[in-house]
Amino acid sequence: MNNPLLDTTGLPLFDQITPDHVAPAMDVLLAEADAALARVTAEDFPADWKAIAQVLDVATERLGKSWGAVSHLNSVADTPELRAAYNAALPRVTEFWTRLGSDEQLYAKYKTIDPARLNAEQRQAHSNALRNFVLGGADCRVRPRSVTPPSRNGRPRSRKNSAKTRWTPPTPGRWMWTPPNWPACRRT
Repeated sequence: MNNPLLDTTGLPLFDQITPDHVAPAMDVLLAEADAALARVTAEDFPADWKAIAQVLDVATERLGKSWGAVSHLNSVADTPELRAAYNAALPRVTEFWTRLGSDEQLYAKYKTIDPARLNAEQRQAHSNALRNFVLGGADCRVRPRSVTPPSRNGRPRSRKNSAKTRWTPPTPGRWMWTPPNWPACRRT
C-alpha cells in the first residue's frame, strides 16, 4: 500500500489520505524519529549544529509534516474513522514530542555547541532551543528531601511548628523549602 503520509517531498496529498494510512505512517515516522534521537544522543555523535540538524531535524520534520496533515484533516474533514485513527496516534506523537523537548542528553549536546561557530540565525535558534529545553524540564533536578525547613536563625524547627510554616516566601538570599517529592528546577 502506498502511504501518502510518508511522502513529505511536497504539499500534503490530502485527497489521498485515508484513516487507514495514519497508524502505519505514524509507526514508521515515530520509529525514524526515535532512531534519530538515539543516534544524536549517542556518546560518539558530535555536538555539532549541522550534524544534529542533518539527522534529527530531518526525521522530526517528516513526522511534524505528516502529523500536521492528519491533524488538519481531523479538524476540517472529521469522520468517525479519522477521529479514531487520530485519537489512537495522538498519545504516541505527544509522548515523542514531550520526550524530545525534555531529553537531558540532547540538552547536554546543545549546551556544548559553540555559538561563536554559528551564524546569526543559527545562534538565535540555538538560544531558543536551550530556552525550550529548560522550559520543557530538561534542566530539572530533584532536590534532596528536607524533613523540616530551618527557622530564620538557622536552627531546625520542631516538627510541632513546621506544619504551620511549611512555606517560606521566595525572597532573594533566603532559603526556600519545597515539599518532598516535588521536582525543583534550577539553572546551571
